[in-house]
Amino acid sequence: MISARSYGPLNHVFVWDDSSVTIEQIKFFPFYDKDNDNRRSIKHSIEKKAAFPVTEGELPVQSLARVNVDGRQVRVDFYADGSLELMIAEEEESLFGSGELKENFYQLDFDAVGKVSAATLTTDGTKLYAGTDQGEILRWDLTDIDDPVLEEVINAFSDLRKITALNMVFGDVSLIVGDR
Repeated sequence: MISARSYGPLNHVFVWDDSSVTIEQIKFFPFYDKDNDNRRSIKHSIEKKAAFPVTEGELPVQSLARVNVDGRQVRVDFYADGSLELMIAEEEESLFGSGELKENFYQLDFDAVGKVSAATLTTDGTKLYAGTDQGEILRWDLTDIDDPVLEEVINAFSDLRKITALNMVFGDVSLIVGDR
């Protein structure tokens, strides 16, 4: 395993040595144990929410992934050259009620002075934020599986210092930006 990150209620994103990514959710079930004087105990289970395949070519510097309550899956990989790759998958319902998984892959293009140095996703995977080594923040809207949109590029720092970390806080309302 290369990394493990948590998001939302008990969701964990694991990036594996081969660049595959899984999202696992831990569930807890309280019960009264007859074999232990009816004391309250807790069982747990681990449920795999999503599995993303191995990437081709070089390994990403960082991989982010989310799955929302509707099962929509998002994976973002950023590479040493500053490029970003996006995969969005969701089940589309046919006229007959059966679902078919639709997957779209994108190389995200952007007009920024710097190259990507940090990235984060909202808990539901509908917004992507990326910071550059020139102090810029880029924001994408990922709600449309067929058309991810770069909504905004702003300068976070007037002295163009490198953004080293990004994360969502306060229920995905605020973005925290690191510069060291």
